[in-house]
Amino acid sequence: WDKVLAPDLFNRLRQDLPLIDEVTPSPSASSSASPTPTMVDKFKTRTADENPCGALK
Repeated sequence: WDKVLAPDLFNRLRQDLPLIDEVTPSPSASSSASPTPTMVDKFKTRTADENPCGALK
């Protein structure tokens, strides 16, 4: 149980907001390419990377 993330997660669920944020980095002066947006899921745990049920198909 995370005392910081739990209230944020509850509020996002209650208000039907997305759980994954799309973050666009600010362009740097040395880069000629435009920055690409990155998806950030701050609620995902390390164990969520594994899908034990997927192997049972």
